[in-house]
Amino acid sequence: MKAWIRCYKILKRTGTLQIFMSFLLFLCGASFVLVLAEPAINTFGDGLWYCFVAATTIGFGDIYAVTGIGRFVTVIVGI
Repeated sequence: MKAWIRCYKILKRTGTLQIFMSFLLFLCGASFVLVLAEPAINTFGDGLWYCFVAATTIGFGDIYAVTGIGRFVTVIVGI
C-alpha cells in the first residue's frame, strides 16, 4: 500500500496525474461527440473503444468514422 501512495505522490508532484486525468476527460468528451455524430457508434462504450483504438493507433477496423465531424475528432484524438 505504501508503494501506491508513494507513486501517487510522485505523479501528483510532477504534474503527470493532472495530464493523465485531462487526457481521460478529453477521451470521454470525444466519445460523447462521436456517439452524437457517427451512425456506427451507438453507445458511449463504443465511443470509448473507438477513441482508445484511435489514440493507441491499434486500428482494429471494427468501427470507423464516416462523417466529417467524426473524422475530425479522430484526427484530434490521434494527435
